[in-house]
Amino acid sequence: MSSIPSTNVLIWLSVKPLIKLVIPAGLGFWLTRAGLFPVPASRGASVLILNVFLPNLLFSKIVPSITPENAKAIGPIFLVGFVYIIISLLLGVLVRVTFRTPRNFRWGILAAATWSNWGDLPTSVVQTVCASAPFAGVQDSNLAIAYVAIFILIFYITLFPMRGIHLIERDYTHPPPPLADDEQEKGALDKYRRACSKVGGFVRRRAKRSSSGLDGEASSVEEKLPVPTLDELHKVASTASQRRYPHATFSPLHRQTTSRSIDRSSIREIASAAHAASPADTPGQLASTAPDGPARRRLLQLERDRLRTIVGSPAGSVVDDEITEAGTQSATKEVEVANEKGGTRLSSVGSLDKSAETKAMAEVEDMKEIAEAAEDEEAEEASGVRRFLISVKGFALSLLTPPTISLVAALICALVKPLKALFTTVPDYSWHPTAPDGNPPLAILLDTATFIGNGSVPLGLMVLGSTLGRMRIPRPISRLPLGSIFALALAKVVLLPIIGFVFVRGLATHTGLVNKDNHVLQFVMIYFSVCPTATTQCALTVIFAPEDGESNADILAAYLIAQYLIFAFASVVLTAISLNSIFSS
Repeated sequence: MSSIPSTNVLIWLSVKPLIKLVIPAGLGFWLTRAGLFPVPASRGASVLILNVFLPNLLFSKIVPSITPENAKAIGPIFLVGFVYIIISLLLGVLVRVTFRTPRNFRWGILAAATWSNWGDLPTSVVQTVCASAPFAGVQDSNLAIAYVAIFILIFYITLFPMRGIHLIERDYTHPPPPLADDEQEKGALDKYRRACSKVGGFVRRRAKRSSSGLDGEASSVEEKLPVPTLDELHKVASTASQRRYPHATFSPLHRQTTSRSIDRSSIREIASAAHAASPADTPGQLASTAPDGPARRRLLQLERDRLRTIVGSPAGSVVDDEITEAGTQSATKEVEVANEKGGTRLSSVGSLDKSAETKAMAEVEDMKEIAEAAEDEEAEEASGVRRFLISVKGFALSLLTPPTISLVAALICALVKPLKALFTTVPDYSWHPTAPDGNPPLAILLDTATFIGNGSVPLGLMVLGSTLGRMRIPRPISRLPLGSIFALALAKVVLLPIIGFVFVRGLATHTGLVNKDNHVLQFVMIYFSVCPTATTQCALTVIFAPEDGESNADILAAYLIAQYLIFAFASVVLTAISLNSIFSS
């Protein structure tokens, strides 16, 4: 049907699933408060839902509802589902950065933002809405449950096989450092503003100090400088004269031809020669020869000759027009001794020999360390490959759960017509096997799965009410991070539905991914954007919390209660707007 529902019909269609949701959840809440539904009972009910009721519900709805024509919607559902998860994660990061978040809930808030209650809550609503006009009744209701099954698959894949639960666990495995007594918890945005204000204040103080102190700097320096006496000036002048005209063998002409540029180039050449004498540039050669090998001795001898040439060169080492001992007395004396005694070894070269040998030994040790590091790196790579294979194996094994097995088996039976004909009647198919009662031979299995699966939604809603009934909000309420709590609630059940509505309607009207006439698909995809945080996180929080440590379950309860309160109104509004938009196009 494509007629636009009237206003009163829209209001009733929006409120009716909420009433159907509140009654079983209220029963679970009351039973828990009365002590008749304790934690072990709730845990056992959750195990039954996950391993028995939900797989039968998925199988009983997918097999008769999915056809090769509407199976094309699986791709867009995966697209929309992952878009919702990514946007939710980004909204969670924005909330954590902007508002003060409890230090023991830094990662739990990201998990609470990312994973919504894609289970019994939306299943109950879409099943109720699609079973009434303007939808096609039971047929559309079953098709809606089949589409819901894909969202449930996305939820379980991202939370368990893709290790999304590590976000919940990280609050306990990586606890924050303790705060000082006078330090308060601040959001990252507050810290950023405080840092910016500190930097701005520092820059302003420096600018003010430099402008005010520039005028008095010269006078203060002059006041600090001591006034030399006449005797001190005479002593300094005599010392400078002795340094300028020392007793050396160089002629005045040679001192005049020495320049500062030659001095700097000589210093650089000596430094480069000393560096060349070290074995740093030839690690392969040293690795292949012993430290006292002939190759190293030949290299050292060549460097000694080169240094002898450099040190004994007529170009003296001049710094600020003052001839140093290395360029005058020392160099001349060494040259004369070398000429008289046939090239006696220089003391500087001897010290260089010892330094080179020490550097050679150090280089050998470095090469050993490099080899050991390479071996460790290879072992690390091997262990990395092993860890990757183990992760792949764990991912594959985590997919082997009753809901995913039931989902895959149901899709195969629904898309392969000979198999589907064994469970239900297949239109436009010639082969119709029957049992003695005239129904398909395996129809009894489909009826049994329907019978068992019908208990999944009401029992799941009772577990939801039980979970909410056990929550304890920390007291006093004023100490709670109310800004972060309501910001996350508004982001998940107000802002995300707006984004989801615009995104899905855009896919239906401007692309060919979603058929405009597939009203069930559009409503299911839009409605899954308004779901609050999954209560599964409550159970995982309790599991990961240490026995003798602090748990953030109470903080999570405050976040969940705020979301579910706003959800009661946001769900009604989104349902009315979605139905009006879908059937008016």
